Order: sequence, then C-alpha cells, then structure tokens
Amino acid sequence: MTERFPIEKKPINSNGPEQRPREIDALPERLGFTETDELGQVRSQLIKAMTSDNEEETKELATRYHLLGEEVVNQLQGADFARGQLGLSVAMGLIKRDGDRLDAYIEDLGDALKVCDGMGYQDIVPTIVFEKMHAEGLIEKQQIPETDYDGPTAQEIADAVKDLIGDDDYEYLAGMDAEEALGYSFTLLLEYGVEEPEAYLKEKGILE
Repeated sequence: MTERFPIEKKPINSNGPEQRPREIDALPERLGFTETDELGQVRSQLIKAMTSDNEEETKELATRYHLLGEEVVNQLQGADFARGQLGLSVAMGLIKRDGDRLDAYIEDLGDALKVCDGMGYQDIVPTIVFEKMHAEGLIEKQQIPETDYDGPTAQEIADAVKDLIGDDDYEYLAGMDAEEALGYSFTLLLEYGVEEPEAYLKEKGILE
C-alpha cells in the first residue's frame, strides 16, 4: 500500500522575500530524513560557498553533508531506509536551490521523480512536479525580459478545474497569484487523478 504524504496548503515563508506554499521544504523530513544540528551548520556553510562560487569549498562541504546525511539514513530500516535516501537527495537538491544553482536543482528534482515512479511514491509526485515547474519558470524569467502577465486569471483557472476539486481547494486556488495558480493547478489535477493536466487545461482553454 502506498503511504500518503499529505499536501499542506497553508503558505509559509520561503527563503527569499516571496511568500508561497513550499511543500518541498518539508519533504525531506516527511520522507524520514531529519537534519541534525551539525548537518544544518554544514548546509549553511555550503550554501554560502555556492553563492560565492567557491568551487573547492563547495565540493568539500557537499561531500561532508552527504556523508553525514548517510549516517542519519543508515539508522533507518526497510522501507524507511529507501524513503530516507530520497529525503537526503531532496535535501541536497534544496541546498543547490538556495545556492542559486537552479539547473542542478531541476536535474535533482527530475531524478527524484524517477525514484518516485520506481518506488511507487505517487503521493509526493505533485509536490515535486510543482516545484520543478516553479524552478524552470524562474530560469525562464532570468533569460527573458520581464513582461506583463497576460494569461488567464486565478479565478478563470479555478473555474476551469472546479468540477474536479474540492471547495477548499477551489477557494485556495482562486485566491492565489495568477501565475502561481496556473502552476498549482497542475498539482491539484494530478492529486485528483488527472494524468495529463496540460491536455486538460488546453481542453478548457486555459493553455493554448
């Protein structure tokens, strides 16, 4: 039986000025990987090394974090061990995100999705898919001059999926920023059993 990991819908503070749901930040611990105080210190040092482009120190600290993380995971047994390994991988990916290495972060998220597929962790797929889309969107914004958003409104997106989702999800989606609502609609559609969210949104006229 596949264990269900509940999706939190209450916005929490991100690592930057932006505020939005960051389910991905809670994922390592939900998978069984709990960061120790020592790991937390190494993580802070590693992020600083990454943002400073200190490659030698980055490599050294990344290796140290992974080895310390393995010590934590090795204390787990059976199915918990496999989930803990994925939790460690996600945690290391989050370090790359916070170290402004989005390309590497996106690759890690892609690898995590492959693990989820192989291990049957389908309940956490929406969390990873949404985060991967968000990270890819950040890269696009870095590459393309910022323009005014002219896509569908959050209300239009919510109305398009209203028949498939619950009332609480509908109200939450309608109250989001329009761009975030578009990405989050993918998460909800996957959660509610729609295998091809993009095709569904195209059918509803939300996507071209």
